[in-house]
Order: sequence, then C-alpha cells, then structure tokens
Amino acid sequence: MNNNKQYIREGQKVTFSAQLEKGDRRLTSWIVYEGNQCDDNHIVKEEKQVGTEFSHIFEEAGEYTIVSYGKRDEIDDNKAIKLQVEKPVLEGIECVERANTYFKNNVYIVKKGTKVTFRLKFKDDVLPTSDKLLHLVKVIPIGGTSSGKIIREGKENEYSYNAINRSSYTVIAKFGNRTFEFSMRVVENFEEEVKKFEESIAKNSSTEITTIPSGIENVRSKDSLKLKFNPKGGEPEINPSNLVWKLNGNTLLAKGTQIEIPREIIANNKGENKVEVFKNNASTKSVASYNFSVVKNEIIKFDVSETPKFGKKVTFKVKEDKKYMIFPKLEINEEIYWEVKKGSIFVARGTGLTFEHKFNEEGDFQVKCYISDVVIEEKYNIKRPKIFPETAQWIDKDGATGNILKKAGYYQKIYAFVEHQGLLGEKVIVDVYDDDKASADDWIASNYQLVENKENICVPFILTNEKNNKKYSKDNRSHKERIENCLSKEGKLFFKVKSVDPQFHIGNSEAELAKHLTIVPDSEIVDTYFCDEGDTVKYDIQKLSTSIFLKIYAINMVSRKIRVCVLENVSDTTRQFMNWDSYYRKSLCQKEVTINDKGEAILPIDLTKFKQYNNGTVILSAVMIRSEYKLGGKDYTDYYRINAKIVLIKEPSLPHMKENFSPVKVKSSKVDRIAIEKEQPKEENKNNRDENTIYITRKWEKWVGNNGGSATYGTFVFGDITGFICEPHGPQTTRSGKDKRIPTGTYNLEWYPKSGKFPKNVYTKEGRYVIRKYKPFSATYINFPELKNAIIQIYNKDVSKKRHILLHAGYEGGWTEGCINPFKTLSEKLRDKNIELKESIELLFEIYDKIDKIGIEKVKIVIVDEINKPKSKEDEKYGEFIKKRPR
Repeated sequence: MNNNKQYIREGQKVTFSAQLEKGDRRLTSWIVYEGNQCDDNHIVKEEKQVGTEFSHIFEEAGEYTIVSYGKRDEIDDNKAIKLQVEKPVLEGIECVERANTYFKNNVYIVKKGTKVTFRLKFKDDVLPTSDKLLHLVKVIPIGGTSSGKIIREGKENEYSYNAINRSSYTVIAKFGNRTFEFSMRVVENFEEEVKKFEESIAKNSSTEITTIPSGIENVRSKDSLKLKFNPKGGEPEINPSNLVWKLNGNTLLAKGTQIEIPREIIANNKGENKVEVFKNNASTKSVASYNFSVVKNEIIKFDVSETPKFGKKVTFKVKEDKKYMIFPKLEINEEIYWEVKKGSIFVARGTGLTFEHKFNEEGDFQVKCYISDVVIEEKYNIKRPKIFPETAQWIDKDGATGNILKKAGYYQKIYAFVEHQGLLGEKVIVDVYDDDKASADDWIASNYQLVENKENICVPFILTNEKNNKKYSKDNRSHKERIENCLSKEGKLFFKVKSVDPQFHIGNSEAELAKHLTIVPDSEIVDTYFCDEGDTVKYDIQKLSTSIFLKIYAINMVSRKIRVCVLENVSDTTRQFMNWDSYYRKSLCQKEVTINDKGEAILPIDLTKFKQYNNGTVILSAVMIRSEYKLGGKDYTDYYRINAKIVLIKEPSLPHMKENFSPVKVKSSKVDRIAIEKEQPKEENKNNRDENTIYITRKWEKWVGNNGGSATYGTFVFGDITGFICEPHGPQTTRSGKDKRIPTGTYNLEWYPKSGKFPKNVYTKEGRYVIRKYKPFSATYINFPELKNAIIQIYNKDVSKKRHILLHAGYEGGWTEGCINPFKTLSEKLRDKNIELKESIELLFEIYDKIDKIGIEKVKIVIVDEINKPKSKEDEKYGEFIKKRPR
C-alpha cells in the first residue's frame, strides 16, 4: 500500500472539503484528474466555483488526483489528494486472539470457552459494502451439516465465535471468486493438544524430490535429468536400498536416494512427465513426486529499444534469461529467427539475439520472433511523422488552448503551437524567423522541446537577452537592438519545426508556420474584455451571481504596474471627455495589477458596489487604464480609454465576501454508506435449456491472413452466465496439431491438473509464464488466486483427451491455440490487453465456480454452428465490429 494515497471502493461516493488560506469560499473550484498527470487531457470532471465542499462518485477503478483552486494557474500539485479506486479483493482471514489459540499448518487449536474473533483481510483495506460483509464467514462442524453462529462485532470486517463445544470445524471465508479456509479444533486440554499436534507435525513432515541443480522444470530431449529424494522428519521406515523410482508409471532401473534418468529415456518422453518414488515394490502409494516437461527451446518474449516509428532504426532483442527463453542458453544448433511482415508480405528477416530494422513505410506491421514452433508476435501501426501546417498558431498560453496572437512585443512570452502525428517522445527544434529573412541561418530565436503531448507541440519563446546564445555571444548591443536589426520593417514572424535527430525526417518540416506574428516596438493595449477566471469564455451577457474577471492583453508592458478603473453605464460620447480623475472618482472598482510575462493581467470585479437598475441588471461599459513608467531617465504616464461592455442579469444576491486570490489546501472525508442497486430478477428459462449445460453458438469468422491470429467468434449461455466465445478459425477438424476449431456436438468436461502450459497457478502473479509469451502483463490486473481444481479440458468420442482442448482465458485468435476462450466484451476496437484478459479471467473463474458447485461430471458443452444462418440486427452489429477489429 502507498501511504501517500487514500484507497476507496469502486462505486464509492467521496466528499472533499477545502480549507482556504483567505478569500471567498464560493469561488472555490475542483478538478478530478485520471492518473497523476494534472493536465487538460486527463480531466474526468471539473466543477467551477461550487464552494469548499465537493462530492464525486468514482465509478471506475484506477488512480485519480483531486485538486481545488481559486485561480486555475495557481493550482498547487503538492496540496492535491491522491486516490486509488479498487474493487474489494479478499486476501485472507486471521484469528485476532493470541491467548488460548495456536496456529500452524492451516490448523487453529482453540481452548474450549474462548471467544474467537476472526478478521478478514482485504487488499489495501478496501472493504465491500456493509450488506455484502454480512455473510462472508462460516464455521462448519466437520461431519455435520449446520453452520455455527457468527456474530459481527467491532470493525465491519471482524466476526466473533464462541468456542463452547469441543469439536472440529472448518472456517470458510468467501468473497467473489476467492475462498480461504482452515481447520479449527476446540479442545479442553489446550497445552496437551498443542504438544501432540507439534509432535505429529515433526513425525509426518513431507518428503520431496528435487533436481540437481535445483529448480529444473523443463528438460531438452538430448539431456539427462538428475533427481534426489529428500526424506524429512527422520522417516525411519524408509530404506534407501528398497526405494522404487517410476517415470509416468513405468519402473526405472535406478536405486537409492539419488538417480539420473538417461537422455535416451528423456528423448522418448516428450511433453509432460511425472516422476514418483515408492518405499518398496509392494508400496502402491508414492511418498514423493516431481513434474517436469521435455520440450524444445522457445521464445517467451522480446524487447524493443524504443517504440517503432517511421524512419527510425530500432533494435529488437532477446536476452539469455528465463524471462525471454525457456532455456536461457542457446545450443549450437539453435538459432533465433526474426521476421517483419506487412500483411502477408515479408519486409525483412534476420537471426541472432538482436535484430535491427527501420520502418520506411506506413501501415500495420507484425514483428515475429521464434526458435522452433512457438512464434511470438507484436503488432505495430507505423505512421509517417509530420506536422499539420494548417493548425499552426501563435498563442498566449501553453497547452492545446489559448488566445491566438496577431501582435506581440519584446520581453513577452509567446507560444508556437502546431498539431502533429507520430512525434510523441521525440526531441524537436523550433526555430523562429522573420518573413523577410528566412534562410536556414537567419533564425532569431530557437528552442528545443521534448514532445510530451500526443496531439500537439507547444513551445514557449521570450524575446529577451539570452547571453548564452552563441549567435549573439560577442554582440554587445541591447537585445532589442539586435532583434530590430534581424527584423524587417514590418517585423513579422513565423516558425519551423525539425527533428534534433538528423536521421529522423518530419513531414512538412520546411513549411513556414503561423505567418504572420507582428512584433510591435511600442506600448499598446491590444485587447480588453470580460471573461471567466481561466480566460476560457468571453462574457457579453451573464448572470449577476457569476464571478466576473477583466482580461487585459498588452504589448511591451511586461512587469509594468498599471491602475485600472471600471465604470458602469457610460455612453461613448461622455467617455471621450472624461480624464483620469473623472474616471477614478466615478469608478466603484479600482485595482492595481502587474502585467505578467505573457503580456496579460486578469483581475476580479467586485459586483456588489455597482448599481442595479429597475430591471435588475448591472451594465459595465467603460474601462480606463493608467500606466506609469520610466524611459531614458524620465517619467511617463500613458492613459487608455477602452470600451469593454457586459450586461449582468439579476439573480438572488449573496452577501459580499473577499476575493479569492490564493490556492487552497485540500482534505477529503469518506462517506459511510452508498446506495446499493437492487439485484435484478433472473430471466425465465424460455428456451427450456438445461441449467447444467454450456451452450455455444458459433456466429462469425475473422480471417487476418494467417491461421494463428484468425478466429471463430460466437456466444455462450450457461444458466444465468452469458458472454462471447473465441475459438480457432475453421474448417472444423478432429485432427490434432492443426489449430482449427473442433466439430460441433456434445462434449464432456474434466479437470486437467497435469497441464504444463496451464498449471493451477497460471493466472497468479508468479505463475503467468504462458501468458508472458505474448506480452508482459502488469500485476495490477493479472493477479488472481490459484485455480481451485485445475484447468478444464473437453472431449468426446471423436475428439480425444489427448488433443487437450482447454477452456481457458482469452479474447481473440492469438489466444485460442486450438482451445475455447470465454470473454465478456466484443467491441469494435481491442482495448488494453490487461483489461481484456482480466475480464476474461474473471468470467472464467465465474464459470469454473459454477461447474465446481454442480459437479464437473454433470456438466456438458453443446456446440452448434450458425455462421451461415440469417442474423438478428444485434448479431449484424457485432458482425460489423468483428470486420473492423484488427483480429
């Protein structure tokens, strides 16, 4: 758990409150950002000027950042709240008491008469809702049918039980698809029973078989395998000379506690194998076993030096490591092969641990890597990097928004803005030119930028004295003189964008962008208007209750202090004859502000002092600005009369409070309860379907140019569980090794614990080596408990068990490998692989739980084919989705 975050439940409503350092509480605004990036591209919700309390329901899991502010440009990330929204995940159950209790080997011994409290442990302390916590723990007498009485006490996740009857029990905690259980023995002679139990553990410690060297799970067919039998706890009845070793049920010609299986035997037992050791020839039960597989070396994954882009050479690499290959060291006769394809066309081939390639055309490409049969493939969509000249502008603020500038002055920050394609993560140079002096060496300003926005480039420039600029390093003239020397009389600018990397060409890099920005040498008020605080909306007519701000854009006045007077309803004629003193006497709003480095000033207007007319309106129609400054040792004063009009409409007024100038501190408080949706009644079984049968209907096919990525899609119904299904592409066949769908018909199911590729821990954080063949997955999503029984395989009289047709997670053709994959969502575009796979695993666990409750021997799968039959409108819609999916 990250102590800097607060953790809440998915769907929980949270109320935040702000503590103001000063200012008007009503002007407090709030933003909820997705992730930890506080920019406009990640805004989930923004509520402006709603006060110091704000509530939001977090419907989706993920990371969020919540900030509160008085002024948008003064948001302080250090005062933000970080939230992690999660689904409740049960991680275990523990006994809180320490006195008169003993725990070891998943067994609790409790002294009779003790009141035992059990605590459920949830990930990051994120608890389910109170109603769901009511029935999560059961105490079941062993050999009985009734459950013991559980009492909820203390915390929501604590449960008490009075151990008053001497007996043995099973304690079970279940939430979602996770179940934890242990044995509990209630005894009278507590110390004596604990002593007996510890002696029993010492006597019956398990034995094991280990490999030499340890940890070998896979063996090459040309190698032998050394094994060692390790008796534990003494095992006095075991005589090493009498031990019998068996491989897959066949007796090996080996004796003693350490043996070596010859390479000849290994070569004849390809696939999954089981070694067992017996006390003697008469023993029918093994005392230890070990599983291993005889396989070829295969690639598990590969790396790429950077995201492949048009025109850039990248390096693909496989490391000599178990994360990358089954056997980390290549044999002399083994070679790693690389292929780059565009559709069905080969673009490039290579061999070795590393492979370099430059993508010189646009399109969808597949990069494949393999040693033998298993091919690891990654797909890349390559686009030609370019900028879009028609979008280029000079603007007054960073980001994708801002007022478009036509004029600017010296010492003022301006931004060169242009949209792009394929430049994310690239370093670019933006050069500024005068339109009459635009040779490659005649730029007047230049700036480097790492492109961090996937849609646009926004680069700041300030026309100030940059002494470190080599172009002017020996020039002692003032910066203004130097600029004026570079500029033509009109002084109009544009900019160009090029890559720092000379090997990386950007389309339209020679285009002259954003013509023309005029550089004005004298002071000037360019624009004045009323707006919201963030300068995102100009106001002409607005409600009286709205917070109003006056925006001033000035040229060649950076850092200059100005005084501003705002008057109510004054005619144009009257205004022309008013001097500063007249303005000042009649003005009900006078402010002194400083022009910032972008040539801007935004000041709040206090509306409470202005007159409301009979119709309830306030009209502001005159602004005068006074600017005092020194030039050449003399004092000067400039006056600007401006017509900036706004009509404010009557609304119920609120008492006046001070303006809000500063950022705010944020704290949050959780809501104790949230509304729970009522469970919807289940639909009737209108088709008279057997509740114990999984009905699969094949409906669509998708061919992508190769068999491995192509698929058959359909739907399935299993009682109240429904979803989609993915199988290999057709035609159907009973033959193995073809990666084709199995024939229609009725199939039996059985648990298959010997699966090498899908062991019980396949979907845990530690055991996902099969899934890593495709791409490494974040443990944030793929972190499930072990399968309770095993993976499921299906079979019938035509399709034998030896084909190992499995029911496992997946969502498109690359996952099927001859098997059947249930999944939840069939959309036009594939989402993030972690999300797609996570949802498929969740659905698989739901199906497995139901099969386990029914009894696997009672469940059947019935497959029918309706691919060529007329479709409903809904099925036609999904058919169109499948056509547009990449696979």
